[in-house]
Amino acid sequence: MVSNFYFFSENPKSFYAYSTTNTSNTEDDFDATDDSRSASFDDVTVSLPVANAGSDQSIKSNDFVQLDGSKSSDPNNSPLTYSWTQTDGPDVTLDNPSSERPTFTAPETTEDENIIFQLIVSNGDDVTSDPDYATVAISIHLTSLPPLQATTCNFDSFENIDKGSLTFVSFHNDTQIFKITPNPYTQDESLYFSNNNYLDCDFDDSIIVLAELPYSWYNVEIYDKITNSSKNFDFSITNELPYPIIYLQNKTWIPNLSYEPISFQYIVWLNDSISTDSLGVSDDYSRNGIIKFIYDNPPGFVINLNNTDIENESNVLENLNNDPRVFSIVQDLNGKISSFKYNNQTISNSLERINANIINLTHSYLNGESYPLSSASKNSLNFSNVDIAILDTRISLNHPDLNVYKNISFIDEVLNGDDDLGHGSHIAGIAAAKDNSLGIIGAAPGAKLWAIKVCDINGNCPLSAQIKGVQYVTEHADEIDVVNISIENPLSEKLDKTINASISKGLIYVVAAGNSHINSSLTSPARNPSVISVSAISDSDGKCGNKGNITIGGPDDYIASFSNFGNNIDYAAPGVDVLSTSKGNGYAIDSETSMAAPLVAGQIALYKSIKPNASYDEVISTLQNSSITFSTLCNGGSFGPFLDNENLHSEPLLYSLKIPDEDLPKTKIED
Repeated sequence: MVSNFYFFSENPKSFYAYSTTNTSNTEDDFDATDDSRSASFDDVTVSLPVANAGSDQSIKSNDFVQLDGSKSSDPNNSPLTYSWTQTDGPDVTLDNPSSERPTFTAPETTEDENIIFQLIVSNGDDVTSDPDYATVAISIHLTSLPPLQATTCNFDSFENIDKGSLTFVSFHNDTQIFKITPNPYTQDESLYFSNNNYLDCDFDDSIIVLAELPYSWYNVEIYDKITNSSKNFDFSITNELPYPIIYLQNKTWIPNLSYEPISFQYIVWLNDSISTDSLGVSDDYSRNGIIKFIYDNPPGFVINLNNTDIENESNVLENLNNDPRVFSIVQDLNGKISSFKYNNQTISNSLERINANIINLTHSYLNGESYPLSSASKNSLNFSNVDIAILDTRISLNHPDLNVYKNISFIDEVLNGDDDLGHGSHIAGIAAAKDNSLGIIGAAPGAKLWAIKVCDINGNCPLSAQIKGVQYVTEHADEIDVVNISIENPLSEKLDKTINASISKGLIYVVAAGNSHINSSLTSPARNPSVISVSAISDSDGKCGNKGNITIGGPDDYIASFSNFGNNIDYAAPGVDVLSTSKGNGYAIDSETSMAAPLVAGQIALYKSIKPNASYDEVISTLQNSSITFSTLCNGGSFGPFLDNENLHSEPLLYSLKIPDEDLPKTKIED
């Protein structure tokens, strides 16, 4: 019933609603009186809120279900309140029944069942919906996907006996056309299939298996007839990855399978416009797998579905895809820290090549002129007040040449302990090996090192662990000065955003360009314009002029043959045959862009030790003023053609740190 309805116009009149006996009518009679109390009668339309309980759903037992009342409306745009109740079917516990989108978990059933829910909405005037309620039916079916069968489709054009298979899991195959091309770098015939049929092979409604595929590189193009859009990606079938699985639900990211995917493990990112409750949402799926990490900014979580099978895995992914709280689902994968290994050596020239050895740091720039830095100034440098975080395989905790301050692990079953591979220890020594008459000396000798383990004993670096490691660094932004990441990943918007959030706290990130000899714009985090990305040059004699012997990375003083390239690269630094600390108490030589990045990180730490409160812009300005271009002459030749051949991008070589006069310790300059 509507009562006490008032309306005021330019000539005010008061309207009083008569009582009506049918509350569902939208047309009521009103007694209208003017100021002289003379009455008139008119029909007036009263618009009531309308409930909409969403579409009926078909589910399976134990599925996570979300009801949707978002299409309910009030013509007067008043805020709505919601009241959901179950009216039929096996009892379920409805979470947040007074919300727009309540949820529940489907019960175990022994037969097909229907669960009926009723929705009533009301506006701020306590006027309820018209009709009085809306209903939605949730049907639980016992049917499941049939078991996979090994269907063999022989390709006459292939004779390689080493073969694997490719599996697609999708719930929209009837709208998609697939094209698979063996080895995208050749002109081999492409293979097409659609509507779940390939040549003479029939496949399950939701799972397509292409068997007997030779080990090779492949390109897949998927065309969706409804959205008129295509997705295109490369992958490999090798001894290491013989049976890749591609999930094609709308929210599931298609991995670049040139990077090893982690089976049954997914990073789930939330739609933060609906929910940022990572803990709450992950708890809804905890019965389906192990929740490994919880992310706050951006919100999300990592779930491992191990000890399951492809059918259950696809069901969980389907539920995640249908959950409006979920923005995207990313199969976790391992970033690369591939290296070229050599026997232990005794001498390294990498610091000498860029004149960054603190013992020989004899020049600074004062009023535009170059002068020797005094012994007193050098002796006053204190690197124990600067902190370098290294996200890697951790650092050898008891190495006499390293000052490990803190360590933490985000790798399964590795809670603490020493570096189990040596890669992180090698990077740590380049950046900060002590000045103690032992072994080697780093760019910022004795700086405090934060060993953050995000890579396992085999050099596999889960993307999920890297993101968690970056968030840990951000939590300690008031202690850490510079961060080194020498890991190459495929493009990851979330990793880049997580790093940007960390940089906003005042941290500086130095990253390796990568070792795949591809454009760094195809990798994360090197493509991120907010980080300092470093490529590698070859150097064999510690001197400029292109006069040293050829190296594994190519001629002396050239960009290393394995180094990634592109306009995202900020600096070049030596990265071939670099001597540094290793696991245990040892030393080793290694070659990759991983070795170039910590040289730059160490130089930043050196500057921050002199000027602890230096801003990001001041650090960048000092680096720019301390670099040389590829055309600079030295020793009868150039410093080196630091110009990548692919796109002619100049990669300036970081050279002897030129500290502004006003930033130097206030000591006497010696002759």
